[in-house]
Amino acid sequence: MGKRPKRKIVLFLVEGKSDREALKLAISELYEQIDDDIEVFSL
Repeated sequence: MGKRPKRKIVLFLVEGKSDREALKLAISELYEQIDDDIEVFSL
């Protein structure tokens, strides 16, 4: 069988909803410039 690609996780902990929304947008734009296969999501 072939090798599975390695997964890397970066976790950002934020204090509130407004911080989450502000960072989600900025981080999404940053990672789009690095690699199109990176997915940014929030809970």
